[in-house]
Amino acid sequence: MGVWINMTIQEVLGKFVEEIEFDDLPKEVIKRAKYCLLDYIACALIGSQTLLAEKYYYLGKKVGGIQESIMIGDGGLVPALWAAMTNSTIGHIHEYDDGCPGGGHTGTVVIPAALAIGDKMKITGEELITSIVMGYEIACRVGRSFGPSHGRRGFHSTSTFATFGATSAAGKGLKLNNKELARALGIACVQATGITEVHKGRSILKPIQVGKASGNGVFSALLAKKDIPISPKILEENYTKSFSDGDVDINKMIKSIGDDFAIMNTSVKLHPSCAHTHKAIEATMAIKREYNIEPTDVKKIIVRSYPYAAKYMGGPDRYNIQTITEAKFSIPYLISLVIDHGKVQVDDFIYKKLKSKKILDLMQKIEVIGDPVMDKMASRPQEVTITMIDGSEYSSIGERREVSLETIKRKFKCLAESILSRGDVNILQDQILNLEKLSNIQELHSYLIKDRFSHEFLDK
Repeated sequence: MGVWINMTIQEVLGKFVEEIEFDDLPKEVIKRAKYCLLDYIACALIGSQTLLAEKYYYLGKKVGGIQESIMIGDGGLVPALWAAMTNSTIGHIHEYDDGCPGGGHTGTVVIPAALAIGDKMKITGEELITSIVMGYEIACRVGRSFGPSHGRRGFHSTSTFATFGATSAAGKGLKLNNKELARALGIACVQATGITEVHKGRSILKPIQVGKASGNGVFSALLAKKDIPISPKILEENYTKSFSDGDVDINKMIKSIGDDFAIMNTSVKLHPSCAHTHKAIEATMAIKREYNIEPTDVKKIIVRSYPYAAKYMGGPDRYNIQTITEAKFSIPYLISLVIDHGKVQVDDFIYKKLKSKKILDLMQKIEVIGDPVMDKMASRPQEVTITMIDGSEYSSIGERREVSLETIKRKFKCLAESILSRGDVNILQDQILNLEKLSNIQELHSYLIKDRFSHEFLDK
């Protein structure tokens, strides 16, 4: 690693990204990057089957441009910028994508940027892994330096912080030098934005906003190759002030850089909903499995949670859900699904189910209570207590648990096999888990679905 004397934050981060090579990465970091890619591809493939995805595919081909990067789930080649936006958007549609402290839904922003530029530059599997690791690292380092005021002001960390990760991943794939990478991070400062209001009301703007973050990262890296004047301190002196109330520790962006890697802290989702609902889902699933309770036998359900989740995922507005996005953030809705049929799955998020009388009746029996004590516990658990009509009572506590490779592989196969043949799924999985052996990442293309729109359709 280099020496960071008399350098700005942007320059330190840029120099670090430039200097890191595949051989510098510990084996466990390389493995984790491949697991993250496997999980992201699964989320993108299942997201590719939505109407929003088809609109992106259609517009990408209609607008046209150089054919350099693949749109996952369609197979069409479009400019790298559009590919990044498309692939990021479809990866987030079902709220099934990973999370990393500081970077929000890091993978679904960083990985599409790395893949889009990787396609354009025909990089190797080793180079793709390195780009992904750097993307997670910079996104999370920037994000971890901000205090709680960033979120209180209504900013969405996936868009505001992961943009810097996408910029770094794209810049690494483009082989930018340290000065160009520092410039790219500066350019990203004027693009990295997003608001949490997008998950409210009758809209599907949340995945679109996330996709824009990935595209912004690619755009920042591409622009950085041009001689565009940018302040070398815009990140530390301007961006931090504009997106916080001053509670930013700049030193966290570079402290102990290279000693460990943020991607190791990634958490993989087992349910297609907001991560702040998962422990309550797990606790309810445990009760449902053990006692096989039926919806008609339930008298009331109390969910005790850390205050943030109780307020934003269990507040009054979470009982009157109008959209699919709102449903993914509603503890009452999600627990009702588990009580009804034992799990939460992608097919549960259709408008017909949002109006199900059985689900709506169950929701009215649920109360979510915020408990500050749970904030002080390292695992920030959620406890579910179900009282039955006959007076019996069942409780379970949901806590964060590590997701094994075997579990990630099961998730991948479950989602991917709804779209691809079993044979193609197995080959694709094997390629990803042996990614470092690929001499050109375009070898992945043939297993990501054929062209879905004919030229005749596009001409209409």
